[in-house]
Amino acid sequence: MKEFSSSLSLGEFLRARRERLTPEEVGLPSYGRRRTPGLRREEVAQLAHIGISWYTSLEQGREVNPSEEVLNSLAGALRLSVDECRHLHMLAMPSKLEVEEDQEVSTGLEQTVRALEPNPAFILARGWDILMWNRAAELVFRLPTFSKDLQPRPNWLRRFLTDSSLQKNNLDWEAKAKVMIARFRADYPLSHRMKSLRG
Repeated sequence: MKEFSSSLSLGEFLRARRERLTPEEVGLPSYGRRRTPGLRREEVAQLAHIGISWYTSLEQGREVNPSEEVLNSLAGALRLSVDECRHLHMLAMPSKLEVEEDQEVSTGLEQTVRALEPNPAFILARGWDILMWNRAAELVFRLPTFSKDLQPRPNWLRRFLTDSSLQKNNLDWEAKAKVMIARFRADYPLSHRMKSLRG
């Protein structure tokens, strides 16, 4: 199987995958030789159960926002592998995947945080959601008992800015808040900042 290039646009990726398939491979009738290789756009649209004009807009790079269901239908129609399907999602919805990947904690990091007991330790995502913490951090920073199922995760910046007890117990709270906000701005892309701080 040919490797896909990370430099391809969504439209180029769809077209390349469409052109590598034959009608026979996807269970469609073939009517002799074709002027161009692969499936026609209308055939992909038919297989994915979407409109031909909508699919054409995707290939031509127009401003359309396909849902996950549509992308999965296209992946099935184009016989994409697991990696190719993920790549398709990345091309269509890069910010969403960045957020998802940002929420993952490796086993090695989990073990490191737990091994730091009795010292408090925690892991911050790019948006400063606290992804994982140890028992000492629960006691020192008054965090809830850690659970992988806890949703939403505590946010370090939101907590510092909105928890009245932290303001009372920090005489220089305002100065610390300014430093924390500056660090947050340096850590997190502008386009995602407000989204992360919504409570």
